[in-house]
Order: sequence, then C-alpha cells, then structure tokens
Amino acid sequence: MAKDKRLVIGIDFGTGSSKGVLARLNGKVIATAEKAHRTSMPKPGHVEHDADGVWWTDFLAITHDSFLDTLSGGDGTDTASPGPGDTGDWELLI
Repeated sequence: MAKDKRLVIGIDFGTGSSKGVLARLNGKVIATAEKAHRTSMPKPGHVEHDADGVWWTDFLAITHDSFLDTLSGGDGTDTASPGPGDTGDWELLI
C-alpha cells in the first residue's frame, strides 16, 4: 500500500500572533510556525490590530517562509488548500 503523503495546513490568527501547523492527514505534525504581530490597546480591556495586514502578511510568512522548504521537498507530497479561518462571529475562506 502506498504511503499517504498528503498534507494540510492549519493557521490560527490570534490576537498577538498567528500560529501555523503543517500536518499529515493522520495528524502527524510535520512543521510548526509562529509570527508575532503588533497590537494596540486603545483603552483598558480592548485590543486591536490591523486585521487586513495581519491576515495576509502572517499567512504569507507562515505558508511561504516557514513551510516552503518542507513543501518543496520533491517527495511527491500534495498539500490541501487551507480551510476556513474564523475570528469572532465571522469567517474568511481562503
């Protein structure tokens, strides 16, 4: 039986950083990455960040800079598209 080399990428866009994981379909983690981003606190209890800049900049940093070497290994690995990400009450489909 052929070994399943397919991979999935999961990304969590958090308040202070974005975290990514590259894993096999069976759950084995191949690589992880984290990118911190700036936040501001306009008043006590409120934290803000540039959502447009954070999502795209962090997505590129995690998928390109952090996982590119693993993904370009030339071993016949197939990577599935990233799935939906959410923040609060809405989702962004990538």
